[in-house]
Amino acid sequence: MNVPVEAQEPVLQDISRVARSAGTSTISICVLMEQATFDESDGYYDNDDEVVDTIMRAYEAKLIPATKSSIEALEKVTLQQELDSVGACVICTQEFEAVLKVTRMPCSHVYHEE
Repeated sequence: MNVPVEAQEPVLQDISRVARSAGTSTISICVLMEQATFDESDGYYDNDDEVVDTIMRAYEAKLIPATKSSIEALEKVTLQQELDSVGACVICTQEFEAVLKVTRMPCSHVYHEE
């Protein structure tokens, strides 16, 4: 990766913030950062927005929703641990209370059903 480490963290934090505010339950993100210098004086890069739109459409996630029965079969647990390790619901991003019934997904993320 050619991007200096000190420049990576703010970008990743911005991506994370935007993803959490997107209002969807699942977001797949792949981040590739490279430092590049472009000379726009020749007009070659005038269609950047069109190129980005084409790439985004080509790599659009094809998500398959979970069945109701598979969601109901997920493990129900009581969250009583230090909240620093869990923090917030992965669905609505609301901070968890000290003791709360939550549902654990296969990836170990937890969410509340309220």
